[in-house]
Amino acid sequence: MCPLGPAYLPAYAAGVRAGLAELAPRLLGEDPTQLARLNRTMDAALKLFEKFKNPALQPILNYVSSRLHRWAGRLQKMREAIQRAAYENQSDDID
Repeated sequence: MCPLGPAYLPAYAAGVRAGLAELAPRLLGEDPTQLARLNRTMDAALKLFEKFKNPALQPILNYVSSRLHRWAGRLQKMREAIQRAAYENQSDDID
């Protein structure tokens, strides 16, 4: 990676944009939950250029993270419903 500050290379930003332009057509339409496949696709497109993968992976990981968060929320609601039903069944047994 190129550091910012007095040693910053202005060409670095242009290089990242060029790398992303190379990756974008290969990644569009792919399943964002298949991270290993996306990683192989990016490796095949730009061998040895890890710095281009990070900006490409960020929106993919954000998407996967939001999906996992929603999934976890649904699981929590299901767990609470099961606990509520079990508690109500216990109350009915006591009466």
